[in-house]
Order: sequence, then structure tokens, then C-alpha cells
Amino acid sequence: MTDIGIIPVLPAFTDFMPQTAPKRFPSAKFYYSSNWAGFGCNESCLPYLDPTDPFFQTVGVQLLTETINSLNLTSHYYACDLCNEMDPPFSELDYLADVNAGIIRVMQTVDPNAVLVMQAWLFLSGFWKTDRVKSYLSKVPIGPQAARTFSGDYMIGVGITMEGINQNEIMYEFALEQSWRSPLNDTELNDWLVGFVLRRYTGDHPVPGTALYAWQLLGNSVYQKNLYGDRSIMLSRPRLNREKDINFDLKSLFSAWELLVDASNELDTDFFRYGLVDITKEVLQYKFLSTYMQFMSAFNRSDLYGVGFVIIFLRMGFSQSELDDYFTGPAFLAWFRMGNLQKHAGPLSNSWHQSQFQLAKQIIQRLTDIGIIPVLPAFTGFMPRTAPSRFPSAKFHYSSDWVGFGCNESWFVFECYEIIFINKKQIIYFSLPYLDPTDAFFQKVGVELLNETITLLNLTSHYYACDLFNEMTPPISDLDYLADINAGIIQVMQTVDPSAIWVMQAWLFLSGFWTVDRVKSYLSKVPIGHLILLDLFSEAIPQYSRFESFYGHYYIWNMLHDFGGNNFLFGSLVSVTNGPQGARNFSHDHMVGVGITMEGINQNEIMYEFALEQSWRSPLNDIELNDWLVGFVIRRYTGDHPVPDSALYAWQLLGNSVYRKNLYGDHPIMLSRPRVNIEQDQ
Repeated sequence: MTDIGIIPVLPAFTDFMPQTAPKRFPSAKFYYSSNWAGFGCNESCLPYLDPTDPFFQTVGVQLLTETINSLNLTSHYYACDLCNEMDPPFSELDYLADVNAGIIRVMQTVDPNAVLVMQAWLFLSGFWKTDRVKSYLSKVPIGPQAARTFSGDYMIGVGITMEGINQNEIMYEFALEQSWRSPLNDTELNDWLVGFVLRRYTGDHPVPGTALYAWQLLGNSVYQKNLYGDRSIMLSRPRLNREKDINFDLKSLFSAWELLVDASNELDTDFFRYGLVDITKEVLQYKFLSTYMQFMSAFNRSDLYGVGFVIIFLRMGFSQSELDDYFTGPAFLAWFRMGNLQKHAGPLSNSWHQSQFQLAKQIIQRLTDIGIIPVLPAFTGFMPRTAPSRFPSAKFHYSSDWVGFGCNESWFVFECYEIIFINKKQIIYFSLPYLDPTDAFFQKVGVELLNETITLLNLTSHYYACDLFNEMTPPISDLDYLADINAGIIQVMQTVDPSAIWVMQAWLFLSGFWTVDRVKSYLSKVPIGHLILLDLFSEAIPQYSRFESFYGHYYIWNMLHDFGGNNFLFGSLVSVTNGPQGARNFSHDHMVGVGITMEGINQNEIMYEFALEQSWRSPLNDIELNDWLVGFVIRRYTGDHPVPDSALYAWQLLGNSVYRKNLYGDHPIMLSRPRVNIEQDQ
């Protein structure tokens, strides 16, 4: 660096010391930083030495002298950033002035020509009012400086301070040119963009016009006035804030992508493909891919739940035979986790649990490698049938018979003193037991289970699923009790992971039990920002509009579409194109994503492709919808020959009939299984 004239900035003492420092130096004045960004006080809440204390001078001078001697370099520029995203312990103006006086004194004791290089990022905090900033800077001597308009000679340079590299190189090249450039108008900016593309793709062949046009699209959309990375939900991880709105049409982005691919095809080279990947790996590969299943529940593909439960329940004293009566077969694990079923099509062998858990770890590793956030299972309260007798002091309730599965699988039979007689034997029917989330024992079991899951996976995802009362009614309708249930569930999650976010299906609210006041109470004790609801059947029966956007919590608009793996042709393109934007307009930033929640795959692919595009699309009118349908057909049947007009016309017929406004799959007898009822018209 010094050989080519670059001046390094050396680190100076910021005053942060090991956690034992206050005990080692009891006469020195220490303060403690606040918990930073959810890292918890084991890793933040650290002690720092007050810069106004003489001991700060002793330590700071020794540290800076050692650094200079070790490097054999005096650069005269020293970095020190105190109060980064943390507030000072006092707001008194003289104290704030003395803090920086202490810091610059250390530097100038070692190097009389020292210049303090400080990030101004801290001043974005609401703490830093004008008078406080003025005092904070007042005792640092003014130095010789030079350059521009608003600040005159106080503005002395242009720099880049990104928190990541190898992305959006256009911005860094352009920013670093501003040291010698005057501002560019629109025409000059477009000319600069052309020059950038020509420099970027210099080679044996002229740059195709498609590549130039692609970059003009990018320059006029994502790179024009997109300071904060405002983007559609499709191109970002879920963000639980309400700061930014989408401010450009992402069709430009995807058009540019196609044009760059065309440019590669034109020259029969991968040159522009590399350019495309370079520009968009954060957008079209990493983030675009992650959207498709951003909240993919990995345990639905394998058995995260089972291994942890086996370990914890065996540790609690349950026998293997009790667990054999607990787990369902693989096809029914989703309903098992929600307490609807036990035992049905089971048991599961230990080798099955282990093999599926290894598969789960591989899936999760792949998910995290490409930026997808897995949702881990949390404790719902459902336990083996013998749990109430094993833990008589704990508070258990019993679920109801679920959709006709019968006594052995969603109810069980227990000999007792009651008055039901079958073959002259006294028995009573009990439904499946679940532990009340308001009971202290729920906390114990829930925390142990979640800790075991996280430990086994070596992963803290911060997103946890728990669905109680799925198609079952709570035992008590009292509003305070309903609020306390969810308070108990989120408490388990946050005990294990203070940054926990609960991902809950809103399907239960379709039941007539859930009146407005009950839902409001049920959600009231989960902190805002720590719950995301999945509005499962948004295209047909959205719940967000019934419950005032879930009373301040975040939710995802979902297309359910298919129940039970039905294969007939149906869907509602009209509902899906209008639904997400309607939800966004209604709920604003409470609506944080678009998803698909079908109960079967490999059918009606058109609906899922269309639904997942809604994260960046505006609603389409009839003409635009027809154009999209043509594009879908051409993509679907791309090959060596043009797509015949007959195929295009066939899909237009389908798009205007079975796929237009056919929400519930009303269909002819020919396309359905035989049903012995008269619920649907023919």
C-alpha cells in the first residue's frame, strides 16, 4: 500500500476490554455497552473504559505505541469508533466533549501529527441531536483540509464503505470516479453507462446491442434511484420492518437478464453470462432462488421432530413401546406434529428416525448454503397417551376426535370408573393429551426439546413453527386464557433463542370458534416482530382482512390451491394476480411475502409458477394475463421447433376456463374421483 502511495489507517484503542477488566482494575471507571443486535449479553453488553479516565490514557498510549513499533510505521491516521450503534452512558454535553478529547489525546501523545478517522454512522441514531454532535466533536482540533460545494474545504474526499464486495461493481467504479467528476445529467449518465459496458465486455467482437440495452434497463431501474435496495419481496430475505416501499418495476430486471443471455447466444460465448452472474448473483441466483421456499419447513421433508422427541421422552422415562404408540407413519407426520393424530400407520423404527434425521441435516446444509432459512419445529404440547398418568401434577387437556380417524388414533380407550359399557366392560373414551402451554412443565419440556433440536443440528435459524388447535377447538374460550397460551409458546422459543420468530399457520382461524375478540386476544401477548402468520388460503378465504392484518403482526399471502393431491385442472389466475397486491394495499408492510401451501405437487404447474411470480409483479389485466399465458406456453414447450398455434390456442382455452376463476376446483365428473355426495354441481 505504501509503495503505491496509499496511506493505511491504523487502529487506536476504542476502550473495549475483556469482561474481567472491571475486577482487575477496580479503581478505573468502566461502563457496559447495551445488548447489540440480539447477540445477548454473553457476547455483547461488554465493559468499556471511560475515555475521560486517566487509565484510558495509559492503556491507549501503550497499545498505539506497540502497534506502530510492530509495524515500523507511523501513518498519522488512526481509526477509533466508539458508540457504534450504541448510545453513550451520559447525554451531558461537557461529558460528550471530554470523551473525544480523551481519544485524540491518546493519539497525539504518541504522534503529535495524528488525525482521527471516525465513522459518522453513529450519528444516525436518534440519540445524536445537533447539540450533542457539536459537543462530541468540539474538543478534537481542526486540521488542514480541502474541497467542495456545501461544506467548502471541509469535504476532502470520496470513498466507499460497503459491508461486502464482489457485487454491483458498477456502483463502486462509478463512486470512485466522483473524486474528479462533475455531476452528470441524464444524457451524460447514459453515455457513461455505455462506456462502462464497452469497458466491461471488451473482446474480439463488438458488444451486441442487446447487452447495451440490458444495461440501460438496469441503469434506469435498479441502479437509478435505489439507495436502500428497495426491492420486491421476491428479491429479499424476509425483513420485519416497515421502512421501505417497492419503488420500481422489476420487469426491467428480468428483461435485462434475458437480453444478456441473448447477447451470449448471439456471439456463441459465455462472456455475457459471466457478466450477468456478476451483476445478479445476489439478486437473480441467491435471492431469487431463496424466495421460492424462503420459509421452507425442512422437517416436512424429513424427521427433525422425531429424533429430538425420542431423546427427550426416553430421558423423561417413557418406554419405547409408549413411543411406538405415539408416532404416526411418515405420510401423517404433519398432522402428528399438530396433535391431530397419534399411532396411525406407525410405529417408526429407530433406524428410520436416524436415517431421516441424517437426510434432514443434509437438506438443511444445502438450504443454508444457498441462503434459504429453515423453519425448525417447536413443542406444541402433544405428548404420548400415558403422559397425564406419568406427570399427574402437570395440567393436560384432551383434543377432540379429528375428522373421523376414530378412537385408537385420535382418541384412545382407557379403563375407568365411568358408565360407558361395551361387552359389559367399563371404559371411557379420551382424546389425545396435550400439555397446557400455561403450565410450568410446558416450559421445561419445550425448552429441553428445542435446545436438543438446535444442538443436534448445530443450527439456530431464529424461525420456529408451532401449530396448536389445528382444526381443533381450545378447551377454554376465556380471552385471558387464550392470550396466555401463546405467551407460553413464545416464551419457550425466546428462552432458547431471544431472537426467535414464531411461524404460525392461520388455518385454525377458519373455524367458527375464532371470533374477532378471541383471535385478537390469542395473538396479543406475542411481541410484534416475533410472529409471522401464514394466511394459507389467501386466494379464496383470506383471513388478514377479517382480523385487521392480524393486529400488527406480519403475515405471508399464500395460495393453497390443492387439497389432498387432487389432479384435476383448476385454479384462479385472476385471484392470484390481484390477491397479493390487494393484501399489500390493505395491510401495507404487515404483508411480508408470497408463498404456496398446496397439499400436493406435480399438478397444475401453471398456478404455482404464476403464484411465485407475484412477489415482483403488479396485477395483470386481461390482455397482460393472456400475454403471460403465451409466454408460459412458449417457455414450457421450448425445443427445436416453434410452438404450434394449436398449442397456444389450447392454453388460451384453458386459461379462460378452468384456470380463470375456478378457486375451489369445481369440475366435471370426468376429472374427479367418484364421490358419494351431492355437494358439487356437475
